[in-house]
Amino acid sequence: MENQKVEGGKYYTPTIEEFYVGFEYEVLDPDTKEYYKWVISDKNELWEAFDEYPLVRVKHLDQSDIESLGWIHDQYAGDGTHVLNFKHNDWFLNFWHNSSNPLVEIGRDEYDTGFFGNCKNISELKRILKQIEYK
Repeated sequence: MENQKVEGGKYYTPTIEEFYVGFEYEVLDPDTKEYYKWVISDKNELWEAFDEYPLVRVKHLDQSDIESLGWIHDQYAGDGTHVLNFKHNDWFLNFWHNSSNPLVEIGRDEYDTGFFGNCKNISELKRILKQIEYK
C-alpha cells in the first residue's frame, strides 16, 4: 500500500462494497491522530482495509482530483449550477459538485456521452474512464 500524509478536504465514510483493488482511501493512525492515504494494490490488502474500517475515510471527488488525471479546467458555469467544465484531448468532462454525491458527464461531444451519473471519488472516476475506454 502507498502511504502519504493527507490534510484537509471533505470526506465521507465508504461502504464496504466500495473497496476493491485500486481503491484509494485514508486511514487514521490512532497514535498520531493523522490520516494517511492508502491504495489497495492486491486482494490481500482488501482484508487489511476491512480490519481498519472504523478508521477509514474517503475524499469526495473535487477539482484537484480531476486535474491530477490530466484534465484541464476549461470554464466555470456561472449560472448557479455549480458545474466545472474540463477538457482533455478531444474529450470533455462536466462536474456538478454541489452535493455529497457529485455528478459527472464524460464524452467526446454532446452526441457521444460515454458516461453520465454519480461519481463520489477519484477511484470511481478512474474506473469509469477505464470502462468507457477513455484515452
